[in-house]
Amino acid sequence: MQTHKALSSASVGNEKLSLFSKMAGLIPRMVWLSDSKGSRFFFSPKWLGFTGVQHSFAEGGGWLNLVHAHDRHRVSVLLQSAVASKQSFHIEYRLRRRDGAYRQILDSGTPEFADDGSLCGFLGGCTDLNETVHSAFRATAKESLTPQPNMDTNFNSPIAIWKLDCDFRIRKTNPAVHQQLESDEDITGRKIWQVVPSISEKMLERVVTEKSRIQVNCSNVLLAQRRPGGAPSWTIAAWPVTDSFGNTIAVCVSTAEDNTAVRSQTISDVVAALVHDLKSPLIGAERTFEALFKGAAGALDQDLEKILQILNRGNHSMLEMIQNLIEMQRSDNGDVSLNLEPEDIYDLARSTLSELSALASDRAIVLQDNLPAEPEMMYVEGTSLKRVFHNLVSNALKFTNRGGAITLTGRKAGGKLLVSVADTGIGIPAEDQPHLFERYFQGCRRRRGTDGTGLGLYLCKNIIERHGGSISVASIEGEGSTFTLELPTA
Repeated sequence: MQTHKALSSASVGNEKLSLFSKMAGLIPRMVWLSDSKGSRFFFSPKWLGFTGVQHSFAEGGGWLNLVHAHDRHRVSVLLQSAVASKQSFHIEYRLRRRDGAYRQILDSGTPEFADDGSLCGFLGGCTDLNETVHSAFRATAKESLTPQPNMDTNFNSPIAIWKLDCDFRIRKTNPAVHQQLESDEDITGRKIWQVVPSISEKMLERVVTEKSRIQVNCSNVLLAQRRPGGAPSWTIAAWPVTDSFGNTIAVCVSTAEDNTAVRSQTISDVVAALVHDLKSPLIGAERTFEALFKGAAGALDQDLEKILQILNRGNHSMLEMIQNLIEMQRSDNGDVSLNLEPEDIYDLARSTLSELSALASDRAIVLQDNLPAEPEMMYVEGTSLKRVFHNLVSNALKFTNRGGAITLTGRKAGGKLLVSVADTGIGIPAEDQPHLFERYFQGCRRRRGTDGTGLGLYLCKNIIERHGGSISVASIEGEGSTFTLELPTA
């Protein structure tokens, strides 16, 4: 079996990098590539335009000179850890823009492997968090009260964010925290329940011990220092902050005023921004990749095709995340009714296999259609149900090794239609299984460092329950998983 060469500027060549640069320009993110040692050899025009430097300056470790001096060592250590562990990473740091201002950047990288399992390199992208926050919430952001010395000035979300250490002491807050408390008192160093008794220690301990994300709606929130106007109603969320080895090093808590009008407007603004700014160019890029793979620009040699496939997978992954976020907002809106039409359930499932067959073939994974030949007509919302099958089969592909198989089966029992998606993948740890269908839960990702929003299975459960059905999982670590959805035939 021929293994792919490790990604490097030498192996790719100037002409290929020039074409690759044009392709990268279609994606609305700053894109970069590194070799198997983590040395970055390619930066997209958007990245170079943002920083205002020449490609020759940024290559290798030169780009680290643009990282804020206080962040540089931490970033370098985390990147070395990611290369050593061959894991995906997400790092926040300050990067110098072309005008000399430092901007808060989210830098994400995904490892790419050769057929023999060796690391080829990383594909990564950078997002300007300052610009993302301001563009999404410009209409609802408020000025803070008195600036606090412990505040992170780059933490500009209009939702109150509390950064805690593992003893649940407050280490950083953003201005929105003091807006909610209607107080400019310095709360650094206190345990969070000493400020907000409604946030319990037991709730936060679960975040640390189970590495889970939680969200609760709390009416009549208790505050240690009461504010005028009575007890507020908040939506409280908490999630762990982990290092590159998966160890919990801190806890983040967000508290949002439960104001229906403001929340609806914020959701509409965010969804509109996602659709307008991300979905359309991502779809355009996907169509361009399809044309290139079909020979629109002539025959592609092996190295160039490999790079384009990496970029295409990253683009497709981003498009799936955006679609899941949009579908989540729609599913969570109780006022949206299902558009029920007669659909062949088995045909919906088969169409998903067809759409993902190229990806399965690339990974040498067999897709088996063991669904009954006879159609099974039911009144369902076809678009939503197809998203369920797509999420389940996509997940199976992510966690099934080369040479494995994914099988779809269907049968009737007890007035219900049962459709199963079974794989021969790495399986799911027993401690993760009870939380699989929770919003944002991602669990243990020990193989391939897969990315995602943790929304796919949550959406599947939401959509199936809106159809009056249920979804379950059976899995053994190292042997595979089977997801089964049940729909009432009546």
